[in-house]
Amino acid sequence: WMQWRRSEGKVTIEVVDEGVGIADPVHLFVPSFSTKPQGNGIGLALSRQIVEGHKGTIELTNRLDGPGARASVRLPAGS
Repeated sequence: WMQWRRSEGKVTIEVVDEGVGIADPVHLFVPSFSTKPQGNGIGLALSRQIVEGHKGTIELTNRLDGPGARASVRLPAGS
């Protein structure tokens, strides 16, 4: 599922899944690191660069309330 909210001058977008979760959270944003045989490891590193370029943050964590992961992107809210 996906949701968004606006508070304290920021917009937060969350995407939550019920998959297997994040097996190796240490290497999530490492450029050129991939767990896929044909992967090149630029997706999350590039996503972080774009979000931070807009003065935001991106976070990926395993869910505590069940299986799966949660991705949160926080960006400054426009006027």
